[in-house]
Amino acid sequence: MFKKIQKVVAGAVVLSAVVMGVPAGAVQAASVDFDKVDITNLNRQQYDIADLGTLKTDALTKNIKRFNPFIEITSQCVKVNEDNAAEIFGGYKIVCEAFDKAENKAMLVNSILSECGDTKIVSGSGMAGFGSSNTIVTRKINDRFYLCGDTKSDMNDGLALAAPRVAICAAHEANMILRLLMGEKEV
Repeated sequence: MFKKIQKVVAGAVVLSAVVMGVPAGAVQAASVDFDKVDITNLNRQQYDIADLGTLKTDALTKNIKRFNPFIEITSQCVKVNEDNAAEIFGGYKIVCEAFDKAENKAMLVNSILSECGDTKIVSGSGMAGFGSSNTIVTRKINDRFYLCGDTKSDMNDGLALAAPRVAICAAHEANMILRLLMGEKEV
């Protein structure tokens, strides 16, 4: 199924799903984030009350290692921007975007596609609120860019990020990443 070790970087919800879906040793996982776990993260991300105040990268590494101690995971505590995105993510086969703000999502997608050779990016857009689960889908934008979500719902429209739709979108992202790792390129 997995011919060689693959390097994947993703956010908390997606990375947790990815590492649970692959055999030990098949993926070198990484987490990149800059802030600490706060109370607003507990309703939709893979943290618990004991993680409050902890760097997200440290908490995620601890939690994934608890699920599967054989997963190779590294973390980097840094704020990603257009000046450092290519340097941070250029060595990865797949990057999973996990920003909250649209402008940060666009910056990362554009940086990966323009500066990171063959690196693929899986992104989420449109998971806010309590709309139908069935509106969340995976789209292939091009050979290196996959977009998961309903592409419409937005927390800036007063919609909350709630665990059910975030988890559904994250599952779409994780499934697409696993498919890409197996050489499947179609949704």
